[in-house]
Amino acid sequence: SQREVQQFVQRKLLQLEEDVEVEVNLLRGGVEKEVKQFSAIYLPCLQRVTLDGVQGIPVTELSLNRFNRIQPPGTRVLDRISHSLRFPLYKAPDQFLLHVSNLKEELLNLQGRSAYCSQALKTLKKQIQSQEPDRKS
Repeated sequence: SQREVQQFVQRKLLQLEEDVEVEVNLLRGGVEKEVKQFSAIYLPCLQRVTLDGVQGIPVTELSLNRFNRIQPPGTRVLDRISHSLRFPLYKAPDQFLLHVSNLKEELLNLQGRSAYCSQALKTLKKQIQSQEPDRKS
């Protein structure tokens, strides 16, 4: 009976041990391979949003950055334009026009203020000049 148990253990369990060892050898280094493959993924591509019922659109496809990837690094005109207009590249392209129109509106307001200040300064100078002859008399 003890011999039967020993034979059973050798037949069933030792065979399993060999199978387990084979599987362990196959999986060895698997985590390292997965980590290496994962590190090659551009992580912002994994961030996805739902828009207009379409699920899973990568956020990078919604930003101006996608246009920058097409251009050679030395000629990134969009980078320079965005930088000069202080418009972040992570924002959606449809926000660019709104941003530029807001800047234009602000510019027109500043130009109006400047013209008003210039006109007020001219008027003030004229008043001062007209009062100077009265002071001399």
